[in-house]
This record gives sequence, C-alpha cells and structure tokens, in this order.
Amino acid sequence: MKDSFPSLRVVVFTGGEATLLKDDLVAVIAEATSLDLVTRIVSNGSWGKTKASATRMAGKLAGAGLRELNISTGKDHQEWVPHESVVNAAEAAFNAGVLTLLTVEADTAESDKLSALARDPTIKSLRDRGLLLQSNSWMSFIAKGRSASTFCIPGAAQHRASKSTTISPSHPTERCPPAVA
Repeated sequence: MKDSFPSLRVVVFTGGEATLLKDDLVAVIAEATSLDLVTRIVSNGSWGKTKASATRMAGKLAGAGLRELNISTGKDHQEWVPHESVVNAAEAAFNAGVLTLLTVEADTAESDKLSALARDPTIKSLRDRGLLLQSNSWMSFIAKGRSASTFCIPGAAQHRASKSTTISPSHPTERCPPAVA
C-alpha cells in the first residue's frame, strides 16, 4: 500500500462507530502501524460503559499502535452515550498512552455538555496532564421541509474570525438570529 500511495501518512477510522469492528479494527490498526502510518479513531466512546471495558479496549488499541483518539460528544451524542462512558473511554485511552482529544459539539446555546466535561474531576486531572478538550460547531439535522440553504451555524462568524474551525462559505451565517446572552 505504501508503494501505491507514498504520500499517505495518516489513516483515520471513523463511522458510524469504528470500535464496533472490535478485533478487526485492532488488526487493521496494527497493519497500518507496521507500515509506519499514524492512526486515529473518531469515536463516540460507547465502549467505555465501564472502566474495565474501557481499559480493555484502550489497551488493545494502544497495543496495536493507535496514536490518536478523538471522542465526539455533545447533547445529541449523550442521548445514546452517557457522560460516564465518554469519561471512562478518554481516561483509559489517555492512560494507555494514546493522544486523546474530546470534541464537544456546540449544538445549542443551552447545552451544558462542554462545561460539564470541563468540571468533571477526572477530565480536569487528565487535562492537567495533556488531554485535549475542545468545542466544535455542530450543524443540526435538516428539519423536514427546510432546505440546507436556510440553515445558519450559530457562532460561525466568531469561529471564522478565530480560525478555530472551518465553516463553509455556503452557509448563510448572516441569517442567524442574534445570540442570546
């Protein structure tokens, strides 16, 4: 594969949920690692239901050579994957030596998911040691009867100004209602 794609440096496994592949995912990460490729998984952290399950999976992933884990969460995600699972998965991966990033969707102004994670004692301790925590824009699912051209991304202008994320210029941010203080 390296011969066919010499500029290939990173392989990212995303989904759905890549960890549902279990040992197949571990094997593919090991193969990519053997080819000197950096590997990353984007996950919802559902495999962290218990500290034991999180530690088991993180150990397998790290042992296969996983370099980076990005756990996505937020109001929509936490309807299916609880806060505790996200924390367990992040802690286990970080402790296994995997660069770990928690990305919390800024899905609504009322969402407290980012602040709840930032206040979590385990996450606070891990952040002091290098775990990364960030907020990211979230585009809502298109409501029935609305076209994508009528959507706005709250905070897009601020994100664009700070260059903290990429916002497509096709999204009409000028149509966003004023921010609620």
